[in-house]
Amino acid sequence: MSLPSAPESEAQVVGAVIGNPSLIPSVSDVLRPEDFTSSTYRTLYTTALEMAGAGVEIDVVSVARKVRGGIDSIKVADLANDVTTASSAIHHARTVREVARVRSLALLGTEIAEAAMKLDATGPGVLEAAETGLYRIATDHREEERATWADAVSGALNRIEHQHQTGKTLVGVPTGLETIDGALGGLQKGWLTYVGARPGIGKTALAMQAAIHAARSGFEVMVCSLEMSAEQIATRALCNIAAVDFSRVRRRTLDDDDWRRYLHAEETLKALPIRIYDSDVETIPRIRTRARRWRPDLLVVDYVQLVQARGQNRESEVASISRGLKAIAHDDGIPVLAPVQLNRDSEKREAKRPTLADLRDSGSLEQDADVVYLLHRGEVPNRVDFTLAKFRYGPTQGDAVGWDSRVTKFYDL
Repeated sequence: MSLPSAPESEAQVVGAVIGNPSLIPSVSDVLRPEDFTSSTYRTLYTTALEMAGAGVEIDVVSVARKVRGGIDSIKVADLANDVTTASSAIHHARTVREVARVRSLALLGTEIAEAAMKLDATGPGVLEAAETGLYRIATDHREEERATWADAVSGALNRIEHQHQTGKTLVGVPTGLETIDGALGGLQKGWLTYVGARPGIGKTALAMQAAIHAARSGFEVMVCSLEMSAEQIATRALCNIAAVDFSRVRRRTLDDDDWRRYLHAEETLKALPIRIYDSDVETIPRIRTRARRWRPDLLVVDYVQLVQARGQNRESEVASISRGLKAIAHDDGIPVLAPVQLNRDSEKREAKRPTLADLRDSGSLEQDADVVYLLHRGEVPNRVDFTLAKFRYGPTQGDAVGWDSRVTKFYDL
């Protein structure tokens, strides 16, 4: 099988950077040495990049002298003389880059076919390999969109001016809790927000309450739930919206008024723009693929330690998951809200209040997050301590919210 290649464009790119070294910054933003199929052109391109990085003057003779392996100055000169314009060089660089992407996809297709033909192949295993490969190609071959510093400054000023003129402080996706929305201005694009708590404190309830409120406010929401099924989440949501005691559902003691409120809640919830996935097996590539397909305004992943990843140990696995979630938030401009399990260390302390050090399995969780909330139920009934333990863009603070266990709902005090 002959793999896709673009030798003419590769030659044009190499000639451009040697004949006009000022093109190197813009061309290298598009093209990497590994994108070349010709070893000769790859060597020449790599040499030119290295010389530019070292501040060495680049011309036909110096490049030919630097390169070993029989590439003479006459051939290098011929390449340099073939290029006409800077725009042509960028065009050819993008052509080589795109052909490299197609070549990677072709090789991945072969790898997937070979994996599927093995005797021990399983559907989930082959699917995960395919998703991982596609995720790698999508990220490795993505040409970065870079804003100038001037554009960034103007954009920031325009946003501040808009908030000042409109008096609008909630600029992100609302959660419905002033404790959060007042401190953060809502869940912002590009932010990774962790909600840490021990089991049974309400981290999943908080995440789903925020998701439903966002959807009721008109935002598209995607939920990846590994702890609870879609039906279990829907049951809680019905109780929450209908304000019906969940214990009445378990005991099957609903009266006519309960049913009336349930039917009204059903109409409300069915119309919400929520996509929910409750697969037993979830990976970062799979989440990334769905997020790019649907482009939600908010992504909820419940919860971090249940996402699958490969690593040398549990710490490296969780670190990989956390980096993946941060990449989704940052690269795709999506607020990511993810409950995270805390370890038992907080329960051993006299005050029992959790700290950032209690984030379970990896220090990368604290490092990658833009926002970390820690939940703790103290001795005061129906009250949950809400600690903003990390806020990359502002001060941390302690607060508290009310908790109604009958309908699994948080509320502002």
